[in-house]
Amino acid sequence: MYSSPYMYRAYRFAVLLGIAVAACSDPNELPPATETNVVDTITLYSLDGTPVNQPSAYAIEAGLPIRTDQFSAFDIVYTVDAAGQSWLLPAVVVGMPVASLDPGLLPQGTAAGGLAFEQITEAPFDGYLGEDSIPIAIGNTYVLRSRIVCNIGVPKYAKLGIIGINSDPDTLSVTVEILNNQNCGYRSLQLGLPGF
Repeated sequence: MYSSPYMYRAYRFAVLLGIAVAACSDPNELPPATETNVVDTITLYSLDGTPVNQPSAYAIEAGLPIRTDQFSAFDIVYTVDAAGQSWLLPAVVVGMPVASLDPGLLPQGTAAGGLAFEQITEAPFDGYLGEDSIPIAIGNTYVLRSRIVCNIGVPKYAKLGIIGINSDPDTLSVTVEILNNQNCGYRSLQLGLPGF
């Protein structure tokens, strides 16, 4: 089969090299998932027009609403402008510095069409809006990407659906359903233990 011992050695070397490359080809290989994906319902209060002790921000890493007067490690903020329009703002928009990757939102659907909350099953790698204010309405859905929060250099992902907006001047708030994948780098946005 081989015309010389050199060809055999070259073939053997190529096979061994292929095995080594295959074993090491994914430097970002993720550790096994340990956190189960669940859906939660949370309320955020407008950054403008409500008391500072009400949580206006959300941190994907913590999976919690955050008070902006106590913590700066958040990814998005909710606010209502003077005209009564509700907005979600990536952290960079409100002046939070981000070192390597901006947190962002990726619109997926509205009440009129697109993907409903339960239809969103996977977070895309890119396309996130990290420097834009995003107007929101009931029925809108989004995928969220955190800043880099994991020691392996990857973000976390979540999906969010707007289920209620309270425009009462005393309690300006938004209620959302959210599935937050707490496994570093995993993009699955389905219930249960994610496989990817």
